Amino acid sequence: MHVWRGLLVLAALALAACDGTNSGVVNKAEAPPMPTGQLGDAVVPTHYDLDLTILPEKERFSGRVTIDVEINRPAPVIWLHGIGLDVSEVWLETAGERIEATYEEADKTGIVRLTLAGVPPEGPARLHFVYTAPFNKALEGLYKVTDGGEDYAFTQFEATSARWAFPGFDEPAFKTPFDIAVTAHAEQAVITTTPETGAEPAGEGLVKRTFATTPPLPTYLIAFAVGPLDVVEAEPLPPTDVRDHPLPLRGVATRGKGKMLAYALAHARGIIETEESYFRIAFPYPKLDLIAVPDFAAGAMENVGAITFREQLLLLDDTASLGRKRAYASVMAHELAHQWFGDLVTPKWWDDIWLNESFATWMGNKTLAMWRPGEGFENGILRGALGVMEADELVSARQIRQPIRSNHDIATAFDGITYQKGAAVLAMFESWLGEEAFRKGVQLHLRRFANGVADVNDFLQSLAEGSGRPDVVDAFKSFLFQPGVPIVSTTLSCENATATVTLAQARYLPLGSTGDRDRSWQIPVCLAYDGAGGRQRQCTLLTEARASVTLPGDHCPTWLMPNADASGYYRFTLDAGGWSALFDHFDALDDREALALLGSLSAAYHSGDTATETMVRAFRAFAPMPQRDVATMPIGELRTMHDRLAANAAALKGVEAFVRALYGPRLAALGLEARPGEGTDATLLRPTLVDTLADLGRDEALRATLKEKALAYLDGDSLDPSAIDPALVGTALRIAVAEEDAGFARTLLDRALASRDAIFRQRALAALAASPDAAVGAMMRALIPDPRLRDNEAIMIVFTQVGTKEQRAAIWEWTRDHLDALLARIPTWRKGAVVNVGAGFCSDARAEELESFFRDKVEDLEGGPRELAQTLERIHLCAAFRTARSGEVTQYFAGLD
Repeated sequence: MHVWRGLLVLAALALAACDGTNSGVVNKAEAPPMPTGQLGDAVVPTHYDLDLTILPEKERFSGRVTIDVEINRPAPVIWLHGIGLDVSEVWLETAGERIEATYEEADKTGIVRLTLAGVPPEGPARLHFVYTAPFNKALEGLYKVTDGGEDYAFTQFEATSARWAFPGFDEPAFKTPFDIAVTAHAEQAVITTTPETGAEPAGEGLVKRTFATTPPLPTYLIAFAVGPLDVVEAEPLPPTDVRDHPLPLRGVATRGKGKMLAYALAHARGIIETEESYFRIAFPYPKLDLIAVPDFAAGAMENVGAITFREQLLLLDDTASLGRKRAYASVMAHELAHQWFGDLVTPKWWDDIWLNESFATWMGNKTLAMWRPGEGFENGILRGALGVMEADELVSARQIRQPIRSNHDIATAFDGITYQKGAAVLAMFESWLGEEAFRKGVQLHLRRFANGVADVNDFLQSLAEGSGRPDVVDAFKSFLFQPGVPIVSTTLSCENATATVTLAQARYLPLGSTGDRDRSWQIPVCLAYDGAGGRQRQCTLLTEARASVTLPGDHCPTWLMPNADASGYYRFTLDAGGWSALFDHFDALDDREALALLGSLSAAYHSGDTATETMVRAFRAFAPMPQRDVATMPIGELRTMHDRLAANAAALKGVEAFVRALYGPRLAALGLEARPGEGTDATLLRPTLVDTLADLGRDEALRATLKEKALAYLDGDSLDPSAIDPALVGTALRIAVAEEDAGFARTLLDRALASRDAIFRQRALAALAASPDAAVGAMMRALIPDPRLRDNEAIMIVFTQVGTKEQRAAIWEWTRDHLDALLARIPTWRKGAVVNVGAGFCSDARAEELESFFRDKVEDLEGGPRELAQTLERIHLCAAFRTARSGEVTQYFAGLD
């Protein structure tokens, strides 16, 4: 496509040059107003030439950018994007004429006004820019990272940060080919989206490298990495029954860390091939580089052919903990899924970014369950759904497909509603349609819109056609276009051996909520129950506020599970007899249903419909269960009871004693060291139990043992990994910091700052930030602006203290005094999240403080208005819950001390 389009432009220029006329350039046309949302289609890019000079040790980089465009509505002004670019030359080439232009940033979000000296004719033209720009200082755009005393340049362009690196039309709908050239030091590596095709000397020890033309892409999926990088060539992935050619695979890390890429490279193949098999479409791009970035704002980014990862996720070996290996696999599967869903097919606008991220979250979990069956990945989407329901119950919650009217809306589109709720809704409709029918719809969508853009209606139409189920469209939309968690009230009645289940739906609201319960969805509800022939399943689409389902046969069930297989995105409630029957037949439920049961029971507790005693009964039933997810699910609610509800020392000690009694015997049986041949669940359960018992349970003997192990791990000039299970290092360091003196804390801090080991730095800094000691807390707050900290580490320290009750008030005070210093370390698209520094509070008075401080600031912080509204609502709900439950919890657990 690029060759053909380029020939058209050249032909137009040649004809105009032979004409002898003024080429049709006119002087009269209205200037269009500044667009506050989408740029529109008055001028549309058709191809980019990016020619950048990137020398990471410098403070600035430079570029020459040419953009072929199609002018649909001629005017003296062209609107596009750019931020912080010092443009020295800009002109428009059209019909043999050079029209000079002036470049002006018209809005702080990066909207640029190009004012032309004349009005160009309709048709093809070419924009030229010559500019320099500073390397970004907040992990977006093209930014610099220093590691081991050497400088590197990396990029993060999603969502609207490509405009920091080059002028362009920085919206997902503008999907065009790119030709890329980068001039850099001859001895340094340059990685971008496509394979290198040539290199030529550029003087003074520099080389200009050129790269293959990309497929059509939006600006946000281009990437660069430049510096003295280790580039590790893996064996190309061999052809498969889906892909008829080898796929080149490389790992990239900063100097000296390449040896730590072996594990990631060895395990990428299975994930890629699993996804190729599901989609029946070969990996869509000519090569794949996996890039470990020392300082990165997100976990990873799905740049085409050059996926960037926070290095903690990618640099690991066989000695790493199982939890870290699973984190690698989870993120890898998610980002690889994007290569098809998000990259090959891209949203038309940010209101459909939910489809990118929901789908990648759903597909990532599905991939791992197919690739490694029986290892617990099957429940990933369900765990995410149960967690995100706490955000979705807010009155201020956004809907999955949220209208995007400003950069505030773009910033808040990347949240749990998009990722976890969206994935859960996809899983619900996959279960309702059937796996194969759903898969056919997905495959049809990817074939139909390959290398193009699509929106929600396109996807739902593909799903309806591929599955042969047109009724999925309206049902799916009922979850996309309104916020909230449905709650399905369920009542079983039997008369004359006929069993009837009455269903009623509404919006779930917790204690203290000001929301309206009068909402309805089209909910696929599946019921499990004991029928005459054993366990049975009955499904219906609940479209009205109330409905009845008659169960087949002449048997009255003794128990009823209102969310069979936990496949539905909803909570449920039962009458007292229904809850009691489920607990009496707990062994009839599968693991997923047990998780959904406690999730719904916990919701009833928070809405005031279940007593503390009932919850404790549930904890006793869940904790002994063999499946790790089920056994540990009570921990979150117990922590809330301890940290929020227990109002005196006796109640606090009572919760701690209950935790020790509940989980202590299980850890004793498991032991602190991994045993040969133990299963995945046991290996993953151990660190959770250790952390819970040492911290929440205050098991003094365990704390002493962990401190000794931490000291042994730190003894000597290098770390001793044989001294402790790698999964326990973080907890052990935290306990050691809490138990030792300030001298130990200072020594640990010095050691962390001197280390290039990202995992050790993260564990040590988190342990120090979580210290209950006021002096250590102050030491860590003073470090937040320190350049020796990476940006992601500084942010981690802040929010670790937000989650530490002894430091919560102090980090709030520090933020009020040093807000600008903190904001300088946060990317533009995440600055609004700074209001969550007050998220740990649980009183109306603190909410008023937070609102007063940020009231006149949030409009200048992307995503700030919604972030503030949600944080304030959470604080008020916490206060209402504490008022309602504190006395009951205090009385119950004080009696257990």
